[in-house]
Amino acid sequence: MFWFRLKDMGRKFAVLALIVAVFVSSAWAEDVYSHVLSMNEPVVYGEATFRERILQRTEGKRDPVGLVMTGSWAPAASHLGVLYYLEENSIVPDFIIANSSSAVLAVLYSAGASPEDIAYFLEHLDTSAALTLTFPVEGGFIDSSSLEALFGEVLGCDTRLENLRIPIMIVTEDLVTGREVRFAEGNAAVLSVASMSYPALFPPVEYEGHLLTDSITAVAAPLELAYQYTDTVILSTAFRYDPKANLLDLANSDSFSIPAMQGASDEISSRDDIIWINPDTSMYGSLDYGNSYDIGVLGYESAALWSDSIALIEGHPESFPAEDRTVMKSALDKGLGNLCFGRIAPVSDSHILSLDFDYGPFSDNRSYLTAASNLAFRYTFRNSWFEGGGDVGFAFDTGPIKATGPYRLGAYPMVGGFAAFYPFSQLRIFFDLQAEFLLEEPYIPELYGKQGLDFIIINNDLYDISVSENIEYRTGFETNSSALIASAGINTGVRPLSWLSVNADAGYMLASQYLLPDSVGHYIQLGASVRFDIPPLDNQLYFTAGVKSRIGVGGVRGAVLFQTDGYLSPEINKNEDYYFSRTGIHATIISLYGGWIIPAEPSIGSFFTLEGCEIGAFCDMLLRGSSFSVSCGGELRTTISLLGIAKLPLRLRLGYDSWADSFVSSFSVGFAF
Repeated sequence: MFWFRLKDMGRKFAVLALIVAVFVSSAWAEDVYSHVLSMNEPVVYGEATFRERILQRTEGKRDPVGLVMTGSWAPAASHLGVLYYLEENSIVPDFIIANSSSAVLAVLYSAGASPEDIAYFLEHLDTSAALTLTFPVEGGFIDSSSLEALFGEVLGCDTRLENLRIPIMIVTEDLVTGREVRFAEGNAAVLSVASMSYPALFPPVEYEGHLLTDSITAVAAPLELAYQYTDTVILSTAFRYDPKANLLDLANSDSFSIPAMQGASDEISSRDDIIWINPDTSMYGSLDYGNSYDIGVLGYESAALWSDSIALIEGHPESFPAEDRTVMKSALDKGLGNLCFGRIAPVSDSHILSLDFDYGPFSDNRSYLTAASNLAFRYTFRNSWFEGGGDVGFAFDTGPIKATGPYRLGAYPMVGGFAAFYPFSQLRIFFDLQAEFLLEEPYIPELYGKQGLDFIIINNDLYDISVSENIEYRTGFETNSSALIASAGINTGVRPLSWLSVNADAGYMLASQYLLPDSVGHYIQLGASVRFDIPPLDNQLYFTAGVKSRIGVGGVRGAVLFQTDGYLSPEINKNEDYYFSRTGIHATIISLYGGWIIPAEPSIGSFFTLEGCEIGAFCDMLLRGSSFSVSCGGELRTTISLLGIAKLPLRLRLGYDSWADSFVSSFSVGFAF
């Protein structure tokens, strides 16, 4: 009997356990299901601290003033005008929520920089130094490691969002999960880069286990987020969209974000409780950072249209302490001042694959012993103090096979290597080696080597001083000839007025042909130039005058004259190897040039822009001992800018040379992608 009771109780316990198991499993399944659904919920870092800091600013006595800043590229500079207008009306936001490149401006402002100083920084920032175009080996066409280093230098490498004077939240997106990721705490420099890492253009930024990208394509305006913390929201947008734009046009840099901006605009327009400042910046390109001040003025004027509504806001009247503004201004100026040699030391190791092309005597290649024009694939490894790599491609060369022989013209296989050391930002020591395999004897290369040193002693808005040293050597085994050039000098520049600049240089040169003792010449080099911009015409018309002279002071008689000295004549290198000819005891070039800078900068969808277009007239006079000749004509200059990063400078000259008694032309171009 007892056994049957136990058995009956066991059945009851089994049934009870089964019922409990069913309920538990159902609850567990529901929890798992909810967890799966929550994968679409935003990930937030530092929200508790964010709320606490907002409460500290208001002391619970008023509604916080929230500022939402959204929009990308250069038009985002309109936010600077909005911030300036709010400060004029004694309003400093209690918190800022931002995404895309607008977050960068929000971080700089929250760190203490004034809107005026930020605009100056953007206008003078060389984007080609901060960003480098590359084949997408790391997930994007733009290497942003130098940009992160720049922000780290300006903000401080260890500066965190939660320590900025104004609470700030940056909205990004996780590339892997597609989830919105919000940061109210974290490294300010890293998150500044992450906020503007536009998909496909920039590589994603790895941080806190996420691969972060720009969120503007998914969250064009994080407006509802701001309303979680206040009912007083000011929305500043830098939307640029054309309802008639072709979304399939890849030349339109906004094509990916236009749908998101259009959707956000429709949602915002349906609200009647918001101050929405959205200036028309359509006349400026996506990369018009040089017009940041003018774009800021548009933001200021648009904010002023809401003067009645803004006047009703009870905001935080505390302005930034003067010492904060001074510190940040110095940091911004230092960041610009360290843009030496067109380079910003990257924050980490980076690898760049690019296609390089350089042609013409007026290009950035100032080498004396080569007129070769290279088209090559280049690999570059970069870190904070070193750059090096190799080239593989073709060298396009012109010149005599022998001193009295016929000209050669062709493309030759070329391999090369280079290395540059930067012990600190103002010092560069570099080496370059190149081998050209001529088609006549493909197994016998011509070798070219160069070693140089550049040291920028001082560089600021008023003056600069630098010294340099170069050694070049070229040997042609096939032609049984060689040459050596060694030079050193000092260069100074003074800019006493915004429309006047003066430069002067002095140095020494040793030149030897065929490396024979009786071919060595010693020379003193002197030069000076002045540029005068016509102030009444807004610096669109300018005039330059210069003189440079190479004077023989010992060794073989006759001063050398190179193609890269700038005088346009086919007589130079006509009967000599290695692109120079000996003239009288001195060679002096007097250069006069007048140019007109065309105000317009035509662009194709903001991807390709013609920058610095100008036309001018030149007149160069050459004195060679007792001989005199003149080369004069017209010139066209421009720079094709790709995304404001890759620069393709073009220079075309057409004229007449009295030395050769013929018309002359010259074309120079340089490109790196």
